[in-house]
Amino acid sequence: MRGSIEKLNRVKAIRNWSLLGLCGVAVVGGIVLGLVSDLGPASSGGTTSSHSVSPVDAVINGCHIVSNTTCPHVRIIGASLSGADLSGANLNGATIVKTNLSSANLSSANLSDAQLPSDFAGATFAGATLTDANLTTANLEDAILTQANLTNVSASTANLSGANLSGANLSGANLSGVNFSGADLSNANLANSNLANANLLNANLDGATLSSVSWSGTTCPNGTSSNSSGDSCVDVGAPASTTTAPSTSTTTTPPTTTTTTSTTTTTTTTPPAVATSTTTQPTPPTTPG
Repeated sequence: MRGSIEKLNRVKAIRNWSLLGLCGVAVVGGIVLGLVSDLGPASSGGTTSSHSVSPVDAVINGCHIVSNTTCPHVRIIGASLSGADLSGANLNGATIVKTNLSSANLSSANLSDAQLPSDFAGATFAGATLTDANLTTANLEDAILTQANLTNVSASTANLSGANLSGANLSGANLSGVNFSGADLSNANLANSNLANANLLNANLDGATLSSVSWSGTTCPNGTSSNSSGDSCVDVGAPASTTTAPSTSTTTTPPTTTTTTSTTTTTTTTPPAVATSTTTQPTPPTTPG
């Protein structure tokens, strides 16, 4: 009888674990971590809750947090997934809100049309697709977005300070109020983007495409305002140097004028005396009379 009761309890436990996995509960290694998100995609309208989960073998709302996972329209709310590997993942249309994905690997992931107001500090998005994604207020400090496709993204007031966006496509993006200080935007495509009130102090714009950009109130790389630079940051010089050149004092000594007095010596040459020859006639003898 006792053995039958224990067997029945084990069957009930297995059934309960299965139900928990189907109900959007995060299960890691057989341990229930709590409800992480609602019971379905964004359209389900379910309730949400916040819990921290390990990124290793985590399952959130039926989505395995592993590379190359396929979880379109998944909802992840308030989870802690720092350092997670979601490279190559299909997260098209996902809602990832108030989630810690700092230092996560999202290279080559598909995040188009996704809602992403979360913490991605130091995360890698190299070659990722984020077309039409919402990055408003997101933290992407020091993130790597080289060659990423961010066409038509909305990222107003996001933090991209120190981020590497070399070769990224940001054409048509709403980047108003974004902090790009110290960011690398070399060879990036910013055509038709809105950079009003953005901060580009010390940003690298070498080779960037800047046609038809809205610059109103933008802080240029050298610290000046676009309003005082012809309403543009194009061809604005590099940041002003803070090194003060030593002052060189030059004393000019007027040249000394040497006056040479020419003394004329007049030499009077006395011609040699001309010898005068005097001929004395002999006196004739006197004849006595």
